[in-house]
Amino acid sequence: MRQQLECFDRILENKRETARLYQEFFDSIGIKFITEPDNAKSNYWLNAILFDDRRQRDEFLEYSNDNDIQTRLAWALLHTLPPYQNCRHTEMPNAQYSLPHRSYFTTFSIDIIHREKELSAIVTSSRFLVIGGVGSIGSAVVCELFKRNPKLLHVVDISENNMVELVRDIRSFLGYIDGEFATFAIDYGSDIFAVFMQNGHGYDYVFNLSALKHVCNEKDPFTLMRMIDVNIFNTDKSIVQVKEKGAKKYFCVSTDKAANPVNMMGPQSASWRCI
Repeated sequence: MRQQLECFDRILENKRETARLYQEFFDSIGIKFITEPDNAKSNYWLNAILFDDRRQRDEFLEYSNDNDIQTRLAWALLHTLPPYQNCRHTEMPNAQYSLPHRSYFTTFSIDIIHREKELSAIVTSSRFLVIGGVGSIGSAVVCELFKRNPKLLHVVDISENNMVELVRDIRSFLGYIDGEFATFAIDYGSDIFAVFMQNGHGYDYVFNLSALKHVCNEKDPFTLMRMIDVNIFNTDKSIVQVKEKGAKKYFCVSTDKAANPVNMMGPQSASWRCI
């Protein structure tokens, strides 16, 4: 509780900034966003919008949820609850919807909806490689790319079992794409990966999501050496490999545990950023 209170001002400002971004977005497309009264300062724990008719409401609900932006009715209207169904009430055929309101919800999801056509066009015409594609971040990236029907999507990871699970989930929930989708259970720092790159036709975009990211990896010198090998040396090597094949962009993640507590994550993260 004390930690939350110490962060209270930042959390409140994040919520208000999220609401401001919502208002800016919905104003640009002619939908009314519910704002605070002139004599009040809202914490925007709930973000709500109003529609002109039921059709517009239903279309928005379907479109937003199809694009992984969860929207729902703000609450069950009181007169619809069993104890009050026989009470006097005003008809309200167009109910309000609420939007995600978590404090860490920033411009990203709004930007995805706003640029969906542009984003989908790029993905559909491009070739992708995702290294470390079966972890929590990697699998999410793979699924986001897959559902936009990429020209080619290759996934590389050393975990064969998790790779099988990823493919099973994709086939179950997303089906198939027109382009090529393939997985490879190989180490991206190995000679095998070097041959794999040499014999391929290259990629437009490469996501390296394989970094070891947890402080517990420092518990012994051997895992620590592997962390440095994977996060620094293999990253450096793979950047050279994909550039030689004409990659347009190389995206990589490191760790957010570089400062507190003090640990080896700091130096390796700084070295990685220099690369």
